Amino acid sequence: MDIDCVVFTYRSEAAEGAAFWKLLDDALTERKWKCTREDETQRHYERIYHKTGEQLFHSAEQLRISFNPETKFVVVAWVQADSLDPVEQFSENDEAGFADRVVWPRFDTLVADETGTAENE
Repeated sequence: MDIDCVVFTYRSEAAEGAAFWKLLDDALTERKWKCTREDETQRHYERIYHKTGEQLFHSAEQLRISFNPETKFVVVAWVQADSLDPVEQFSENDEAGFADRVVWPRFDTLVADETGTAENE
C-alpha cells in the first residue's frame, strides 16, 4: 500500500485564534471531516471513506493543525492511507504506524520549534 502525506507551515492572516478555528472548522465539517481533538492551539481531524464498487481500497485520512495566535504561525500535517479492510478510525489503518514514526514526529517538531521561537521573542 502507499501512503500520501504532506507537512507544511505558513502564516495566517486571521485576525484572532477564534476566527481562524471557526473558518477552518466550518470548511472541514462541510467536507465531512470529524474533529477528534480540540484545544487552544491544535485540532486533529479524521475522514474515513469505505470503498464502494468503484474503489479498490478503503481510505483513512488524518489532518493535524497547530495555530499560534501570537505569531499566526500554522503547522499542517495530512496523511491519507489506503486499506484493504474497513476501518472506523485512522489509527486502525495498516499505515498508521508510518504516520506515527515519520509524519507526526515531524509535525510535533515544527510545533515545538515554533513554540520555542515564540517564547524567545
